[in-house]
Amino acid sequence: VLTDDGGVESDLVVVAAGSWSRRLAAGLGARVPLDTERGYHVMLPDPGVEMRTPVKSAEGGFYMTPMELGLRVAGTDELGGLDLPPNWNRVEAMLRRVRRLVPGLNEAGAAPWMGFRPSLPDSKPVISPIAGRPGVFLAFGHGHVGLTLGAITGRSIADMVAGRETPVDMTPFSAARF
Repeated sequence: VLTDDGGVESDLVVVAAGSWSRRLAAGLGARVPLDTERGYHVMLPDPGVEMRTPVKSAEGGFYMTPMELGLRVAGTDELGGLDLPPNWNRVEAMLRRVRRLVPGLNEAGAAPWMGFRPSLPDSKPVISPIAGRPGVFLAFGHGHVGLTLGAITGRSIADMVAGRETPVDMTPFSAARF
């Protein structure tokens, strides 16, 4: 494995680099149609309203979630890859809808954010070895549920690497399905 600090030799490698995994996997001969959903939210540190539970606007398609650091407004994403600049109009569109729902909302200190979600066309992650590449494994493509599925993916990959039986049948998650 080549890094910015030089090479690292290993008999086993796991490519688990989220949205950047497609490029790395392609360099190893695995053609996986991973795309990048770009998710947006905005944190309002002192929204001026009290919410005790998350609230979803079915009409606006967004969530307002009270957190220790303020109110998070989230619920928009786009297919835009890794290289395009963020489209902050998406955050502004959410805020327009929130203003209608929550009169008097304090937006001072609003902090917009955009992050990458590695997603596959069938909505299932890739968790498998690369055919013809002994010791090379893939673990990515969890879309919106990466944190939720991270632990079971980690266990499954660890079992594969160690040659143990996995907790579930991993055939549906093979890179060979593409």
